[in-house]
Amino acid sequence: MNLPVDFSDPLLIVILGISVLIIIVAVVATIVNFIVYWRYYKYNKQNSASLTGYEAARSMLDSLGMTDYNVAKCGFIRMLFLGNSYSPGKKTIFLRGSIFNRTSVTAVAMACQKAGLAVLHRNNDKQFLSRYKLMFITIIGPTALFPLLLIGLALDLIVFLSGSFTFTLIALLLGLALFVCSAVFTYLQIPVEKNAVKIAENTLITYNVLNPEQLEKVRKIYDVYILNFILTFILEMLQIVKLILQIIYIFARKN
Repeated sequence: MNLPVDFSDPLLIVILGISVLIIIVAVVATIVNFIVYWRYYKYNKQNSASLTGYEAARSMLDSLGMTDYNVAKCGFIRMLFLGNSYSPGKKTIFLRGSIFNRTSVTAVAMACQKAGLAVLHRNNDKQFLSRYKLMFITIIGPTALFPLLLIGLALDLIVFLSGSFTFTLIALLLGLALFVCSAVFTYLQIPVEKNAVKIAENTLITYNVLNPEQLEKVRKIYDVYILNFILTFILEMLQIVKLILQIIYIFARKN
């Protein structure tokens, strides 16, 4: 028997309020994501050193004595799921074709930032290594909740014909655990990505790769790039709080 929804319940009001916050943050994140791509496009102009993304990353690695690290173009699958990225297992920076071959400010900015991640790996940075161990979770974490809920509901309503929703609650708890791991991963990404940005900026300045005007454009790209990670973390934390409250609400309605 279904229990009526009580919209005067303070817990339900809080859940609805958090849902509204999630929508607001998601909208802001979408706008910031648009700004990221807009700046990528806007600064996708010839850089003063005429370096491609590949040449910039390769030059940065070589200047730091990291000749055993590689730079390669993304394959289709990697481009689809990871994009511009660094693989610690392969000790390789993977760049999209639009970054790998372009002699633009954007290409240099993103290629050098990924080279910064390789430097952190070389230095055995603890935050970088922790992030790497959780990388798989961030791919499945945010998308696993809905399929898990469907499985839980199917087990409760179709297989076991139970109105207790035990398996649904188990699915919610498992989804919560994945969300928490994903949020931890995102939290670790923020300082790691910021440190990689600092390394890239210092290298660009030290070796005078770009002129001052172009260097300022690179900083603008990095600013919104990091902001995107921060908003993603805030969004995930709100989703975790909402999920916890939903679980409490379901338990409270059953008792």
